Amino acid sequence: MQLLKKFNVAVVCGLVGLTIGSMAYASDTKTTKKELPISHAVYSCGGTDKLEVVYFDDKTTHTQYAVITQMNELIPMVEMATASGIGYKAINPDYSYKLQTKGKDATLYEKDYKVVLDCKLDD
Repeated sequence: MQLLKKFNVAVVCGLVGLTIGSMAYASDTKTTKKELPISHAVYSCGGTDKLEVVYFDDKTTHTQYAVITQMNELIPMVEMATASGIGYKAINPDYSYKLQTKGKDATLYEKDYKVVLDCKLDD
């Protein structure tokens, strides 16, 4: 099971890097080196549930992204304006997921309903 989780994280990072890298290249072909810091966070949510998030920051466009796995699908998200903390919304308009983070806390919404809540960042 651990091997599968590590494989999933590696696949997510690879897909994210390819997607964002090609977007950055298309938007700015004069820049030869792209900075794309990537981090992986695991949140424990209300008992045995886990929420895994891969965060990355495209320094060339000053845009932050997150990727989650929900219902066995990768959901790429982009940062959105929030009153407090940091929020992300699904890039694909067919999905209505929103991720709200503040400090070590995270909540995942679908439409306006909390679907994963009481999540605390694992140390």
